Amino acid sequence: MSKVKSKSYRIFELIRLFGLLTLVCGGLLCFVGFFAARNIISYIDGLGQQAAIDSGVIVEAEIVGDIPTSSKGSSKRLLKYEYTDENGVRYTGYWNRVDSDEVSAYIGHKIEIYIDGEGSSIPVGDDPDLSTSLAWSIVFSVVVGVGFIVTVVVYCKIFGGIAKAWKKQRLEAENPSNTDNNEKIEDEQHEKTDQPEKTEQPRQTVSDNKGDITVKFTLTFGSLDATKIKNPRIRDIEKAVLFLKETPETFMVLEPRVPIDEFTFIQAMGFEDGKCHAEAQRRDGKVLRIFGTDDMTEQELLTILKDFLGGKVPDISGWKHIDDF
Repeated sequence: MSKVKSKSYRIFELIRLFGLLTLVCGGLLCFVGFFAARNIISYIDGLGQQAAIDSGVIVEAEIVGDIPTSSKGSSKRLLKYEYTDENGVRYTGYWNRVDSDEVSAYIGHKIEIYIDGEGSSIPVGDDPDLSTSLAWSIVFSVVVGVGFIVTVVVYCKIFGGIAKAWKKQRLEAENPSNTDNNEKIEDEQHEKTDQPEKTEQPRQTVSDNKGDITVKFTLTFGSLDATKIKNPRIRDIEKAVLFLKETPETFMVLEPRVPIDEFTFIQAMGFEDGKCHAEAQRRDGKVLRIFGTDDMTEQELLTILKDFLGGKVPDISGWKHIDDF
């Protein structure tokens, strides 16, 4: 992966993904958990009602009020009953549904209920729906459990990616020369396994304080699953810039194998209103300094990338200093 992926942008992207996952998964787990809890409570109430039926104790309860039914727009009301036994145990529950204008006729009416002596009751003739409550309790509980496990696994992967990116960033800051050598060896090993192209790719040759060197470039663009092109051509640069402009929340980075006049890469991201955020990293001794600008147009970006591919570094005199590594 490119340095931008191992440094600021990749870390930012992983943290943003973590926040998004927290909102989405947290909301879904709370939503499903609510229904799981409601059905579990309903099942527990049903067990108490079944115990009241099994006790065989029947008493007369009084209708004391009403509540709306759960159906929206319905004029039906659910009648509420109450009963207090000789031990002071209070029993409440709900009976038939009636029209709102009939409620007053039922207030004070007596109905027969089963009681269990511990606060659970059910009108005579009603049956607790234990099987339905139990089935939905199991279904929702399994969904919550599986969702929680999947969320934890994804969190671990994201945290692992963040930790790996921070570690790589620290190592590159402490010893940038070893990082360049390791990347060079890795790229050479990959090149040996790659199929050769039919048309030989031209090389860019520039000169720095070490003499003439052959500079190979790597172009990376996309999001989490980025496209990586070795030794890109002008048309690859144009394709990447067009992709960046038309696809939200993507990035691109162009980096040479060996720094050009101490510049190690140019990257861009976030096109909005025809302009994007661009950054360039320049080595200053053992310190890597990042400079950026927020008002680069598509044409300006194409120009500095094509110039960089040809060995010319960008003029960053008007750019802001962002960070050091």
